[in-house]
Amino acid sequence: MEDSIMNLSDAADYLGVTLVTLRKKIKDGDLAASDDSIDSRQKLVKRSDLDKFLQGRGINPEQAFKLMEMRRKSRLEERSKKEDAQHPETVGV
Repeated sequence: MEDSIMNLSDAADYLGVTLVTLRKKIKDGDLAASDDSIDSRQKLVKRSDLDKFLQGRGINPEQAFKLMEMRRKSRLEERSKKEDAQHPETVGV
C-alpha cells in the first residue's frame, strides 16, 4: 500500500474522532503531523502513521477505512435528503 497523506479533517474521519481529539493527539506527541508545503496553516498526516496508531489500539486499519467510507456515504445521503426537503420542486428533475 502506498503511504498516502491526509489532511486533519480526513485523518480525524479515518480515526473516527473529532478534530479537537486529533489535534490533542498530535500536540501530545501520539501522532506526527507535518506542515502542508502549499498552505503552512494546514497540517498533514501519513496514513501509515494513522494505521500504526490504530493497530496500537487493536483496531484493524482496513476496517477503519471501510467505516470512514460508510460515514462519508451516510453524510452525503443526509445532505442530499436535507437539500431535497428544502427544494422539493427539484426532486426527480
